[in-house]
Amino acid sequence: WYTERFMGHIDAGSLLMTVVARTAARAVAQGNHDIAELNLGVLANMAPYVHHLHIVAGQRLATMLKHMLKRLMAAREAVTKDSTDYAASAAYKAVETHCCLTMDTMLGILDGSSRDNHSLLYDLLHQKPDIFTITAQFAPGTPIGDAAAPLAKLVSFYESELTSFSANTSVDDVMRVIRRI
Repeated sequence: WYTERFMGHIDAGSLLMTVVARTAARAVAQGNHDIAELNLGVLANMAPYVHHLHIVAGQRLATMLKHMLKRLMAAREAVTKDSTDYAASAAYKAVETHCCLTMDTMLGILDGSSRDNHSLLYDLLHQKPDIFTITAQFAPGTPIGDAAAPLAKLVSFYESELTSFSANTSVDDVMRVIRRI
């Protein structure tokens, strides 16, 4: 379930985060919530210590969140169709917990002034329409609404700063502006 690909200059921590994020995403996709929770817990415990996150790890984390949110919407629809279905309700709550934990982990990775985890921020900016369109459907006071609010605020801040700095949206220019802020 892994495709071989060359990743140059990746440190052990970023490689571990990439593998654990992929394992968690696969577990959620297969409905194995215990394995997903275990791997998401590992990521959450690593988050405060992540420095210089590799771009592949940032991409994997942002993509994992996007897929989890899509799965959450599918589970929400299943619960809406039949509110008496206990299995659908339990699956919804599990995926909701996974999404909240993932967003909290991302905030933990981005928190701190000297962490240099700009690749994750770049990928969140890049996938903002997919991620935050889904999270906007959850009201404040709900677990997803509360978990997404600080992350959305952070991403919106950087997005507004990017528009004030430059109209050019090449990867290098965006990363340069992110590093400057």
